[in-house]
Amino acid sequence: MKTVDRKVRKNIVLSASIEKELKEMA
Repeated sequence: MKTVDRKVRKNIVLSASIEKELKEMA
């Protein structure tokens, strides 16, 4: 259960940073 939660959090952080980079590029 904890490992899954960690993976989900990592994915959220990853997608957030990717969105930030895309916005800065545009």
